[in-house]
Amino acid sequence: MEIYAKEFIVKLTAQISEARENQETVDTDEIYNQLSIDFMHKFGMERDRARMERDQLAHEKERFLDILAESGGIHVIKWSRDCDCAESTSRHFFESRAEFEQWENSVYDWAEGPVSVKIVSRDEYEDFEPYFRDRVMEAYENGRGISVIL
Repeated sequence: MEIYAKEFIVKLTAQISEARENQETVDTDEIYNQLSIDFMHKFGMERDRARMERDQLAHEKERFLDILAESGGIHVIKWSRDCDCAESTSRHFFESRAEFEQWENSVYDWAEGPVSVKIVSRDEYEDFEPYFRDRVMEAYENGRGISVIL
């Protein structure tokens, strides 16, 4: 949108300058209205293209998750850090896309800080070792009770 706004301003300025150089009466409202229509048309087309790409990507993600579910399930590793700077990782298994999506939405809805959800292979899932780390407690125990290094 910023590109279109700059283009809009450049065109508006150029048309007004040209009209003044030719000693024509400058109807800035007419120039502005025409350029506004062009701007909104370009912006609308760009927005529609972005929506179509987003929808296509969402559809491809659904197909991918369905394929995973049908061929042995969806294996996931989650990393999160809460508002108290406690980090943890965990692994999760889902038999269907619907089950995974419900869980994923819940994870993001209840997040107290950054969260990462990664779909992994069965081997990565089985080899994964979860951990928990309380960074505030570590800082306190290491004599840095007033600062935490993330």
